[in-house]
Amino acid sequence: MNVQSAASRQARQAPAANFTGAVFQDPLARADGPSRTNATTVTFVPGARTVWHKHDMRQVLVVTAGVGILQIKGQPAEAMRPGDVATVQPGVEHWHGASANSLFAHISILESKPEGTDWGTPVSEEDYRSANTQIAG
Repeated sequence: MNVQSAASRQARQAPAANFTGAVFQDPLARADGPSRTNATTVTFVPGARTVWHKHDMRQVLVVTAGVGILQIKGQPAEAMRPGDVATVQPGVEHWHGASANSLFAHISILESKPEGTDWGTPVSEEDYRSANTQIAG
């Protein structure tokens, strides 16, 4: 058994190549063979978001704070609020992040192989504004 105190974990700023805006990652659980499951708290400042991306295995997002957006390529954006759980199936291109006016945090649970995320292009400002309008209505 391993109990890890919050103070012992080192949060870090997420890589700018994969995110727009300030995003912070706090690793909760790392894949330790034979397990391939990682869990990370991800916190987005208002307006921050991932780039379009897809995973080789499913991703589960457990919303812990704020108002966020999840959009699958070609589908309407969905609002996410504390307590919501979103599951994105393998190979599905999507993005997620904070709404324009709210901090947003989720726990990302991801089982994957090394290099299991295919990072794509940034979400355009037009698409981001449209997603915010969709979740407001």
